[in-house]
Amino acid sequence: MPQRRERYDKQFKISAVEVVLSDGKHVKKLSGELGVKDSTLRRWDNGIKLNLTV
Repeated sequence: MPQRRERYDKQFKISAVEVVLSDGKHVKKLSGELGVKDSTLRRWDNGIKLNLTV
């Protein structure tokens, strides 16, 4: 059976990126705490920095 992909709402993504930016927390550590891949969190971060939709 294929694994179901988790969907996160926009506010969750923004909040996660704010923690990285304001607290200086490492993406890898925070992604582990949140249960998302570090590449996913980096993509959200880049999207917000470039003012793109996340």
